Amino acid sequence: MVASGTADELAGFSWPRSASVPRAVAGVFDLGPTPVASIGIAVFVLVGLAAAVTRPAWRRPLAAMVASLVAFGTLYVLAAAVHGDWVRVFTGFWWDDAYRFAALLVLPTAVLAGAGVRALVPQRDVRRPSARAGTAVVGVTALLVLSGHAAMPGEMTLWGYRDGPAVNARERPVLDLLAELYRGGAVLNDPFDGTAWAYALHGIPVVFPAPLADDPDAQVGGDRMTLYTSVNRYGFYPSITHEVQRQDVRWILVGTGVVGGPGRPAGFVGLEANPNLRLVDQTEGARLYEVLPVPAGHPPLPVPPPIPPVTPPDQPSNTDSPIVHAVP
Repeated sequence: MVASGTADELAGFSWPRSASVPRAVAGVFDLGPTPVASIGIAVFVLVGLAAAVTRPAWRRPLAAMVASLVAFGTLYVLAAAVHGDWVRVFTGFWWDDAYRFAALLVLPTAVLAGAGVRALVPQRDVRRPSARAGTAVVGVTALLVLSGHAAMPGEMTLWGYRDGPAVNARERPVLDLLAELYRGGAVLNDPFDGTAWAYALHGIPVVFPAPLADDPDAQVGGDRMTLYTSVNRYGFYPSITHEVQRQDVRWILVGTGVVGGPGRPAGFVGLEANPNLRLVDQTEGARLYEVLPVPAGHPPLPVPPPIPPVTPPDQPSNTDSPIVHAVP
């Protein structure tokens, strides 16, 4: 079976940075499911933060929440926007993952938002103009927040149950057939086209169960990346044949609906021309190849076109087709 990366390899792993520093700082207060809801919650949090600093009676009770907001917010900004090996010294304990630090922000922002509401709502004479203004601000802002949260369940349901992009209706029959035929071994797949769901749907082990990040060699190991870049030369180059057999790869699954990533695997170029791979099933959305037995000690052989004799310098671009072509 495919071995996991070692602890030393994972120590150098880092997720791609997806935002600029100003955008990440703004993201600390981007707390709602919609823009209007986010603005509403941010107003409450900022008012609560100001009250926690300026009101002597509130400083000690809210000190932990203010410190948590600053600490978690700083870690989020580092993980989301700042490059450098030194960043992992601070973010590595939570896998250098901005989304994990964003989740930690929920507790302090919820408490500070409550403090903001408490600071705005009058406690005594509600007929004073300032009291009426505070009540109006709280009422309007609360409506903005509730409007976003009311729309969220429907939007999340629609996102989770539509056709794809992870697994679409054109791919599903091929994944289901693989489950019927599977009798052991590993399945080589594209980490970005949703075929990793063969494991979630049917318990079939795949070589790439998750998307690749900035340093894939450190993330999954150089042996797996050899398959990613060169499996199309199986049966022609002895070293590739050895690696396929060592990792017990018996199937190759190519899908569509690619989400993110740098492009299609270079090793998927020209799979249809390799006589050592048998096309078992295909639809417009996926192809399933069986890896045929090849003598382990075969001599080097010239590869047939369009399989490139070496890994091309440019990775194939994402296309909505299970047939991968090299960059012209």
